[in-house]
Amino acid sequence: MRKTNNMPDLHKTTLFKLALYSPLIISALMVLIILRSNSLVFDFTELGLIFFIAKFKYAMFSLGAIPPLLGLVAVNYRSNQLNTQIKSMNSQNTFTNYFKHREEFFNLIKAIEIEFSIIFSNSSELYRLLFPHNSIVNINITSTSEDSDISDLMVLASTLKEQCEKFNGEIYPTEPDIKRFYIELWHLTKELNISIPEAGGVKFKGDGNAITSKAIFRFSKHNNFEQVQILSSIFSQLADFCHLKDFKEYNENIGGPIFNEIANELFEPIIDLEKKSNEARVALEHSLVVLKQRCKPLESSLKVDFSSQSSSSIDLTLNNTNVLPLVEDFLSAIKHIQNSHKPYLLHRYLLDKINTEEFDSSLGEHKWTAESIWHQFSPYAKCLFYINKHIKTSIFDLNESIYSGEQMESLLYMEWYEQHKSTLS
Repeated sequence: MRKTNNMPDLHKTTLFKLALYSPLIISALMVLIILRSNSLVFDFTELGLIFFIAKFKYAMFSLGAIPPLLGLVAVNYRSNQLNTQIKSMNSQNTFTNYFKHREEFFNLIKAIEIEFSIIFSNSSELYRLLFPHNSIVNINITSTSEDSDISDLMVLASTLKEQCEKFNGEIYPTEPDIKRFYIELWHLTKELNISIPEAGGVKFKGDGNAITSKAIFRFSKHNNFEQVQILSSIFSQLADFCHLKDFKEYNENIGGPIFNEIANELFEPIIDLEKKSNEARVALEHSLVVLKQRCKPLESSLKVDFSSQSSSSIDLTLNNTNVLPLVEDFLSAIKHIQNSHKPYLLHRYLLDKINTEEFDSSLGEHKWTAESIWHQFSPYAKCLFYINKHIKTSIFDLNESIYSGEQMESLLYMEWYEQHKSTLS
């Protein structure tokens, strides 16, 4: 029989040896005892045959047990083989499903970012918050918390509902009440790792508190509860993904004339959009320079120019190269290029916001510049993708116990590249 994974060959197993040698040894002992106790001579007559069978029948019974015993051992071995194959398949499926689940989650996060013009500062951390027990060896599509079956998302949504219900009905809020309400909204936003760009946001007027002076809110005189609506919609979309059947979106009317009057006097807008947009563009340009510097050791080792190299030629070069010395420089480059996407998104968002607010700016030129800079990342991202495939298959996959962390970085980059290659090209 063909062995599976680390299972030994059938004839090398302990059970096989016991089933084969135990009856042989028992039979041999019986024969020795009979021979020592009797003076026997060869007799090829019928009486001799009857005498032989009578004396040696137990020894022959013992030998006759070998085939059925070996058959049982073979059946047991085959069963163990199937169990091992099933476990291996389940493990592979869990591994694949884990990364597929993460990919779908990050696609949802990207869609939410675009829909509400926000940035999830740490999508991986949010995934761990909603699915704390998920890993490459375990996958659960229903969200739970670290210590119970109640998802942290349900707790956060419940907190939002409690805060909103304070302003239902005939309630006359004060300025401190409204301020505490918005601070709670800010804390909920931070729990989800959401960053609201300063552009289009508001802050408390003249507030010097160490915490509240950092708080940025999505708010306008026409819609004091824009942030509530954003959070409620995000909770609803995440709840659908997390299979939380008991979740109910909070969409009741809250506030009133007094609330609106006080809230409108409480905030001041942050409108220096052009400055922030230029800062984001500079950050993106700097990020490109740093990426080129981090790729230089790789280009030197491979004797290629990433900015002009075709995918087929880089693949051919890698097939004839020892990629082990490239690992450290490669990991540095892929971590940097993934972080470069955030200033690009922020720059585009700020430019769109400038257009919405009808500021006097050369918007078309700015947008063309943003796209032009980001497209320069494309050949580097593609070359790193091909290097990633070679390093993963020839080093990381063959030495998982040594390169487990590096293997995870490799997989995350492949996932990131597949998500963003359309914007790079």
